[in-house]
Amino acid sequence: MKFIFVFILPFFGLINLAFASNIVKYVGSSTISQEEANNTAISGIAKQIIANVSTSEQMIVEDVTQGNKSQSQEKYSATQNIQSELTLKWIKLEVLPKSGSEFKARAILNMDEVESAMLLRMQELQEEISIHESKGMEALKIRNYKKSSDELMTAIPKVFIYNEMLDVLSKLKPIKSSIKLNHRLHELEEQLISKLNFVKVGIDSSSLKYSEGFFSFDVNVFDDLGPLSGLPIKILQGSKILMNRQTQQDGVAHFELNKFSKKGNTLSLLCLLDLPEGLLKKAGLNQGIRLTYEYKKKENQSGVATKNEESFFLICPYHDGICKATSNFLRKHGISLENDSSLKKIHFSYGKSIQRTIKSAGVDIITYDFSLCLNNEIFSFCKNLTAAGKSEADALEKALKKIKKLE
Repeated sequence: MKFIFVFILPFFGLINLAFASNIVKYVGSSTISQEEANNTAISGIAKQIIANVSTSEQMIVEDVTQGNKSQSQEKYSATQNIQSELTLKWIKLEVLPKSGSEFKARAILNMDEVESAMLLRMQELQEEISIHESKGMEALKIRNYKKSSDELMTAIPKVFIYNEMLDVLSKLKPIKSSIKLNHRLHELEEQLISKLNFVKVGIDSSSLKYSEGFFSFDVNVFDDLGPLSGLPIKILQGSKILMNRQTQQDGVAHFELNKFSKKGNTLSLLCLLDLPEGLLKKAGLNQGIRLTYEYKKKENQSGVATKNEESFFLICPYHDGICKATSNFLRKHGISLENDSSLKKIHFSYGKSIQRTIKSAGVDIITYDFSLCLNNEIFSFCKNLTAAGKSEADALEKALKKIKKLE
């Protein structure tokens, strides 16, 4: 007697399983071929499960297919789709001796084996999800947002698989509360989004270099604690990705493009963090930074406004000392600021980290590493600077004085 094991990829759909015993058997016959008899037997298992047929320990159902005149042809056709959606780990197929011109096969499904296999896989999934969750949380602690995102995105599909298996298993037997999935992925996602809310992306306008067929620039990425390394950045023109890079230890990703299209004398690109769109949207980072470069313009080629007769409103979400130093810096470089929120906006953002602190004449002198950006619809300006002062605002003011031009 010949045995064939047929493996069906599990699809955990809306299936109603009800059995009076743990073994389901089905015999299929065909006058066409052995393959058709095999398929009829397998499909018969599907019909028994879907139709909630009460079975006995050794129940055998005969189903004969005779060419195009099969009595069960309509039912067989209807269950072909069901068969592909069966929540079966495996079916054992037994090829029976021919009876005259009829090919025969018996399909056998042991529900105890299915249940055991499902429970084992669910236990594995629980362990895998816990590992992803733990690694994601650890990555957050060291500000590795890419790693944290990867762990979260890998774990989420496994949660769906687990819950689908749990739903199927609940049709077989009462479910204990201990078998339900325990995880804190929602907390991981919330904390990751909270961290991403502090991430700022800017283009260092002083790094812009253009020649015919070549364009290079630096992208700065930092949060409230300073530069961020290992974050993936992508540059797009329209929907086409031109290049991908990761930020280095200083939070800078350097891009050199030699394949891009131009419209007139303007080159327009979009700089975007290369993280899942859902996370970026929740963190307000899905719009990216638009870089528009007028490469034939003799003055102010970088697209950065060095002088502007128009007045602007400065958005500075920091304490007064920081905002005052920033306002003075902008006015010194010919940018008019007014306290009128209806005007065009200039957004100021920065990150900082303390390099060292020394005592001088009994006063603490603190050296800061700053990453700062000024952005609006006309220009994008970013710099990494180091300066020392009696306070953060004092150090920032001295750092800003090192900038000779807004370009």
